[in-house]
Amino acid sequence: MPPGFAPSRALADDHFQFTRANLTPFKAPKILEFVTDLPKTISGKIGRIELRAKEVEKTAEPVTHPSEHFFEDIRKASGRAPRRDVTRRT
Repeated sequence: MPPGFAPSRALADDHFQFTRANLTPFKAPKILEFVTDLPKTISGKIGRIELRAKEVEKTAEPVTHPSEHFFEDIRKASGRAPRRDVTRRT
């Protein structure tokens, strides 16, 4: 945030109004998050990779492994017969 500004609902509303008036709808932001500083690369550019990684951390759900019989349970629930092992004949 620039000096003299504090994060507030009014500031966010002003930002949304400005972007809706001056940008096409698909370019206008849908979410606004106030941060104190942005990660920078060695050359001083905004570190987009770090920003994406932080966003993934916020929204990512833990990965769980299905049980051994996951696919068998689905087949039973659907009423389909289990698959036979088919070997190729050469």
